[in-house]
Amino acid sequence: MRNKTYLNRMNSVRSEQALRPVGAFTLIELLAVIAVIAILAGLLLNVTGGASREKNKARIKSALSELTTVIDDYHAKMGFYPPTGTGPDALDRPVLYYELVGTMFEGSTYSTLDGREKLDVANAKRFFAVDGFANSGPKQRPGKNIHPGLRKDGYIEHPAAAGQDIEALVVPVKGEDSAGNIQSFLIWKYNSRNPTNNPGRYDLWVEWRLGKREEIIGNF
Repeated sequence: MRNKTYLNRMNSVRSEQALRPVGAFTLIELLAVIAVIAILAGLLLNVTGGASREKNKARIKSALSELTTVIDDYHAKMGFYPPTGTGPDALDRPVLYYELVGTMFEGSTYSTLDGREKLDVANAKRFFAVDGFANSGPKQRPGKNIHPGLRKDGYIEHPAAAGQDIEALVVPVKGEDSAGNIQSFLIWKYNSRNPTNNPGRYDLWVEWRLGKREEIIGNF
């Protein structure tokens, strides 16, 4: 009788084990797995986001080094640094593109020596608050192209130009403008009139905003 009772109990246990799904998770175990996955995903995003930011920062610094070399070459050839405009927005509207690639004066327009752009004289005076470009001249003796290696993604129409086809030097790195709008470029700012960080030379920098972080990367 005792053996029969024991066998009945064993058969009952086996039946319960057969009915229970093999490898099934309880609700608590499932929630724990989901939590671990979420934590790992967050860590991965932080790591990849940080790596991407460092990559972009390195790209900006490389572009900065290249541009400072060109500006110093301008100084060696011209005897002075590219000038800064006199208007209230001069630092945000540098004439670097036109000064570094050089222009040819054609009466009512400037033609850049790289053959890419033309600029109306009146628009140039209004936008940059300058009477002309230092690195410019008539057809017989035009300016000098100091930056022949400038790539097409290294300049764009200035966002404040309102369709006047006025160019500005940029770094092709994603950032945000002051209003928080995503841009695919950063505009170089420049000051040779009264530089605060490099007296007697020039300050060159970009303001890089992305999310809540803001950085200034320049030659100082």
